[in-house]
Amino acid sequence: MLDSSIHFLRGNEYRLQGKLERAIEEYHRSLLYNYRHTNARINLGNLYADQNNYLAAIKEFVRVIQIDPKNYLAHHNLAGCLTLAEEYDAAETAYKKAIRLKPDDVRSHEAYCYESGLNGKLFQAVKEGIRAISLAPGSWHSYQSLCVSIALSCLVKAERFLRTSHA
Repeated sequence: MLDSSIHFLRGNEYRLQGKLERAIEEYHRSLLYNYRHTNARINLGNLYADQNNYLAAIKEFVRVIQIDPKNYLAHHNLAGCLTLAEEYDAAETAYKKAIRLKPDDVRSHEAYCYESGLNGKLFQAVKEGIRAISLAPGSWHSYQSLCVSIALSCLVKAERFLRTSHA
């Protein structure tokens, strides 16, 4: 276990220095010693997501959830990657699980609001945006998430309408 921790800490150091490939190598080494090191997997998933390698990131977050089904951060980050990969229905499921685990964490409500807007689900976007605002009334980010999500949802609905009316 000590070797796993050493490689994990090295990975963190490299990540902070911006040496992302070296950080990825160290997290992989950490996992060779401790396959169940959830923090190494989450950091690895985040690095993959930062590189737009959503499939690899999703795999890491899913592995964390298999090891620790109540890991809020894994569900939240999985949902974010699924949104970026335009897998909106799966993202919605992951956000709902994250929110069930931490109902008062404004980040998941804001992100779910945004994802709902991208998915054209106006009612859900408004509901999550209002929930985020109620959790953090002074947060400009919550208001911004709500406004952007409403606009996105309207655009998605208009695009769908135009596609079907021209078909």
